[in-house]
Amino acid sequence: MRIGSRKDWRLLLLRNLLRLWGSVVCGALAGSAAAQTGGARSNAALSMEQLRAAFASPPADARPMVRWWWFGPAVVKPEIARELDRMHEAGIGGVELAAEYPLALDDPAKGIVNLRYGSPEYVDMLRFANQHATELGMRVDLTLGSGWPFGGPNIPIDLAAGRLRVVSVAVGAAGAELPKLAEGESFIAAFVAKGTAEHFDAATARRIATSPRVSPN
Repeated sequence: MRIGSRKDWRLLLLRNLLRLWGSVVCGALAGSAAAQTGGARSNAALSMEQLRAAFASPPADARPMVRWWWFGPAVVKPEIARELDRMHEAGIGGVELAAEYPLALDDPAKGIVNLRYGSPEYVDMLRFANQHATELGMRVDLTLGSGWPFGGPNIPIDLAAGRLRVVSVAVGAAGAELPKLAEGESFIAAFVAKGTAEHFDAATARRIATSPRVSPN
């Protein structure tokens, strides 16, 4: 190609440089986009692997718990530790412990000794179970026992199963009525808190009386 003047030569050189720069920029952008796409695929694959690993070996606080019934309770520390170890190896994250009725009478020859509920020996077994489970990273819940609410015409109201009933009343609201006591109920305490009857802040609750006027049923 014949260049007629220095000006034409400079213009041609500038055009070639611009073409070269454009190729470099486009190539860099294309390479960057490909790298980003590959990185996104790699991250997605990594996330799936992490998800599989988490399901295969979930953290301790996400593992299921089971009910653990102590019949008698006739328990000994070696057996408590053995059962907790086996549950931990099976992926169990915790236990809900409950004392149940005896399956057999005391038989020292067979090593069966039913501990009295609430006795120091029973509490010591609870303490050992909680300590060993904690060392394994397991959670422990404790129920009071197997006493489901029983009822019937032969159960007097003072021995019937009860519950704590909380009644919220807006202070000074028009038409607001004091709560009524049902048969067998007794008043415990009254508190005032900020908020409404439907949504109030329990942290601001302040006890105001021990025996307010409560409407009879």
